[in-house]
Amino acid sequence: YVLLRKLADGRTTQVWQARDRVEGVDRVVKVLTSRDPGERQAFLAAARLQQQFTHPNLQSCEAVHEDPLPCAVLGRMAGGDLAAWRGRPWPQLVPVLADIADALAVLHAGGVVHRDLKPGNVLVGDDDVPLLADFGLAARIGDPQAPRGGSPFSMSPQQLEGRPPAAADDLYGFGALAYELLGGYPPFY
Repeated sequence: YVLLRKLADGRTTQVWQARDRVEGVDRVVKVLTSRDPGERQAFLAAARLQQQFTHPNLQSCEAVHEDPLPCAVLGRMAGGDLAAWRGRPWPQLVPVLADIADALAVLHAGGVVHRDLKPGNVLVGDDDVPLLADFGLAARIGDPQAPRGGSPFSMSPQQLEGRPPAAADDLYGFGALAYELLGGYPPFY
């Protein structure tokens, strides 16, 4: 891959627009920048978890490369995220929220919880189709070893207390996401 443009810079990762040298197609590549072995293990686990699901509203993970620099090759490019959709009229938001709910239903049926629903983690392409992205906190339902953390305005009270992941965490996060999109700010902002 040839890195073309940095799209995002997180605490332990960077997201890049990259060109596949073989296919000549642009992809999204998420690269681990941390050298911490625990962060490496968590990054690879999240990418492999993301690989297990296929749905039109879930960002796909097409490949995971471990060496020399761990990275995940993610699905198609998106022009932005749902943050730009805050305050739009509800008839525009309801279909997007329905698509996100469908994606969450697929995750939950597979025994997985996303645990970090917020506008920045829902990408939107030129076609206005939402893609639930960033599986960094995703975990199996009930996993006592699940990574801690999240976005304070969208975490369920149980997640804030450090309880094992549950579908209720995503239901709370979904409500907070809808509230923020409709009202312009997250609840308890």
